[in-house]
Amino acid sequence: MKDFNRSIIVLFGCLFISLNLNAQVNSQTQIIFNKYCDKLNPHILSKEFNLKGEYYLDNSFEEGLVKFTNSDTPSKTRLRYFVFNQEFQLILNEDTLALNKSDKIEYIKIKDSKFIYTNSHLKNSKSYYEILAEGKISLLKFYQCKLIKGKENVSSFEEKIPDHYIIQSKLFYKTDKQIVSKIPTIKTLTKEIFKDKNKELSNFIKTNKLKHKKESDLIKIFNYYNSIK
Repeated sequence: MKDFNRSIIVLFGCLFISLNLNAQVNSQTQIIFNKYCDKLNPHILSKEFNLKGEYYLDNSFEEGLVKFTNSDTPSKTRLRYFVFNQEFQLILNEDTLALNKSDKIEYIKIKDSKFIYTNSHLKNSKSYYEILAEGKISLLKFYQCKLIKGKENVSSFEEKIPDHYIIQSKLFYKTDKQIVSKIPTIKTLTKEIFKDKNKELSNFIKTNKLKHKKESDLIKIFNYYNSIK
């Protein structure tokens, strides 16, 4: 009986310690995010956009990680990417927040996607990019909302198409010098960008019949280059 009582005490002691540690972690996470987030106005969140279309990379909030430059470990939270405003939104203690100090972010992960905030291909600015292949030279994907003009119905047989937004993406590469540039032709890619491994890359591309305009092929090319010692 004494052994049973001792086991119960130990069990409840461990449970108390575990709950206390979780509370401390959650408190620390909240403190971190409060530094770098703005609370979104509920009116804005419930507001209908003037034009229909795609505004979020994914409408739902998904489990993710945010790694800040001044933190040793990433912080867990639920995230989504608001492409229209080029910002990440998150849920913390049932409040919806927007990350506002992106310079302090090392990376963001949602599902299998990893994003960085770095010098942009746009002049005098920074942008979020998804990393498709990471290494000495990385392959990046940039998302943006584009307005598509609608079409008036010229007859009763045609349905009117209103103005709307769609999400478009473009591919870029980034060197270890933090320069983001457009993807060039295969010839330029091997002779100028991957010039230190020109022969290996040329053979790899030729053998596998890879194209520079196909995303999946570019991922293979960049991953192969970054794997060569």
